[in-house]
Amino acid sequence: VVKLHESNIERDTKICSFHDVELRLPFASYQIAKFALNLPIELKIERRADTLRKLVLRKAAVNMGLPPSIVEKPKKAVQYATGLNDALKKLAKKQDRTVKDYVNMLFVAQYGTKRKKRDGT
Repeated sequence: VVKLHESNIERDTKICSFHDVELRLPFASYQIAKFALNLPIELKIERRADTLRKLVLRKAAVNMGLPPSIVEKPKKAVQYATGLNDALKKLAKKQDRTVKDYVNMLFVAQYGTKRKKRDGT
């Protein structure tokens, strides 16, 4: 979480910028994070088996008039929700590579160097 800006946010900003889309991250602001961290757990999770979580946000969405199909939808990582992961698997398989090897190959082709690992090496 501490280095989120160095990986996810920086990467996502570049991707959005490339497509002339402005990335907005309202829940990443310091004030919102501080507020959320100070909320009682009962406002975030209804019960231990609650898979939806973010209860207070979902209740706010209901009050705003959003339909249950949106409010009750479970969180899904963007790479799975967009089908990107499946597309990468297919492309990698065509070249007899793993997804990781395929993405690394694309990175080297684009930037002329290997990606740095998360530890900076």
